[in-house]
Amino acid sequence: MMLRKKSHARPVAGSALARLAGSRFSFRGKLRTTRRVGFALIAVLIVVSVLSLAAYRFAESMTSEYQVAVRTTEAAQAKTFAASGVHYVAGMLADPNTFNGTLAGNPYDNQGVFANVTVSTDGPKGGGRFSLIAVGDTFTGTGESRYMIRYGVTDEAAKINVNSMLQLDPTGNTLYTALMTLPNMTPNIADSIVDWVDSDEIPRTNGSESSYYQGLSQPYRSKNAPLNSLDELLLVNGVTPQLLYGNDRNRNGKMDTGEADGNDFGRGWSEFLTPYGRELDVDINGNQRINLNDSTTDPNTQSQLLTQALGQAMSDYIMAARMYGTTSTASSTTSSSSSGSSTSGSSTTQSGSSGSSGNSGSGSSGSMSGSGSSGSSGSGSSGNSGSSGSSSGSGSSGSSSNTVTGTAANLRTAVAASLAASTPPTLSNKISSIGSLFSTQVSLPQPANAAQNAPTTVVASPLNDPTQLATVLPPLLDATTPRTTYDMVPRVNVNMAPPEVLTALPGLTAADVATIVNARGSQSPTDPATTTGAWIFTQAGIDPSKFAALEQYITGKTMTYRVHSVGYFASNGSIGNGGAVARVEAVIDTNQGTPRFLYYRDVTDLGRGFDLPR
Repeated sequence: MMLRKKSHARPVAGSALARLAGSRFSFRGKLRTTRRVGFALIAVLIVVSVLSLAAYRFAESMTSEYQVAVRTTEAAQAKTFAASGVHYVAGMLADPNTFNGTLAGNPYDNQGVFANVTVSTDGPKGGGRFSLIAVGDTFTGTGESRYMIRYGVTDEAAKINVNSMLQLDPTGNTLYTALMTLPNMTPNIADSIVDWVDSDEIPRTNGSESSYYQGLSQPYRSKNAPLNSLDELLLVNGVTPQLLYGNDRNRNGKMDTGEADGNDFGRGWSEFLTPYGRELDVDINGNQRINLNDSTTDPNTQSQLLTQALGQAMSDYIMAARMYGTTSTASSTTSSSSSGSSTSGSSTTQSGSSGSSGNSGSGSSGSMSGSGSSGSSGSGSSGNSGSSGSSSGSGSSGSSSNTVTGTAANLRTAVAASLAASTPPTLSNKISSIGSLFSTQVSLPQPANAAQNAPTTVVASPLNDPTQLATVLPPLLDATTPRTTYDMVPRVNVNMAPPEVLTALPGLTAADVATIVNARGSQSPTDPATTTGAWIFTQAGIDPSKFAALEQYITGKTMTYRVHSVGYFASNGSIGNGGAVARVEAVIDTNQGTPRFLYYRDVTDLGRGFDLPR
């Protein structure tokens, strides 16, 4: 058996080469594997980074959305807080018990009731609050020093009511005269305002009607109707925001950054003008006043009602005036004089046939005059002229030996006899105004058994006596009325009106205005002298001769208030700087206990404006 010799060179070499080749291939595989792992790591890092940035961006976006949602919610909540303030004060103003009790008759400056009132205590910022903030007029000083921040409301009846002035005098002359007393007013603007609200298309001397406005680049027509809002005046030729609202652009009573325009600080005509007003012919307790010209009520019942409200002497004089008529007197302290209404001369004596009585003379609608009863001699006439219905006449009192001055007792006897007669007395004479009872007298009828040459007894009005004026005038104005309508033309509240408004009233001089402003503040809110405005004659010393001119323009109370409510959060929170703040402005008609809103506007866009209590 032969043995074969194995050769090792080739297999060794082959094996080495194989191992070398395998090793090389293995190295490349490892190299490829290592490179793949590096790329994946970088890719992962990129993906993670992108996702992280996306997540961050998403989170940031969601945070912004959350903040926006929170701020939007807070803004809505702040508006509800402000609206709560408006409803809160409406209820207080409309309820007589709350008004005279909680508010003590003072809704204009009452920090304890109107500052930082809690709406709710829930929420991260301590809940909601509101404050009723008013820019109060001190009636003294100029510029910013004239105004101060108060917690309360403002009296809309303390302004010149553009619509009322035109209603009282449809010619527009009274409104024009009132407008011309305002600062920075011009004849062109005053006439244009009258033209805007009057009912015709006939331009006044310096005015503008539709013919002017139709020629503008953006044409429109003159309204020729009452104003619905004060902003409407910005459509009137010549009226600018600067004139209407001054440079107090955010309406906070002070000159803020950006408001200076080279002029002194002012709040414009908005402080003195208004289209809003309401007044009912009711007494201090809300009861409808006694109609002095009532022809349906039994005269005895009418006399009893007047006696309960006014006392016996004034009641008897009114009944006598209705039954017998009146003539004017020469009382220098109560003679009436005004535009369209005057009292001149001394008292008239009466003329008539013996044993007769009646009414004669002439005057304006609703005025009274009378002729004498038996035995009177002399001549004269009496009557009323002008819209106020005050008496006027000429003649002489006491010039006849057949006239004597009577007393309240004589008046009581004559009135009682007439009311007790088998034939009811005829109340044929009308009382045109309370002012028509000033400076007058009545001649009493002769008793049935009087001698043919018996003198005529003449009794003067209690209003002629300055010593009785404070006792007689306030209840007369509060309890009675010569009007038949329940809704009156709104008048100016002299208790709150600024000097510029008082100056616009007919018959008042600059000295009278200063007297009224200086005497205000000591009146009781439940005194008829205060609520009727009679105090300016009975206490402040304004000459009663001006009463006839002022009667249809002044009062001492209001039914309309302007409210500025600011809603906010109680404390600072983590989001924002104390949360949103909202401002709401409204005009409220208390409406005999059922308040209604004449005007409501969100004025948050004016900015915070005020330092808020927290």
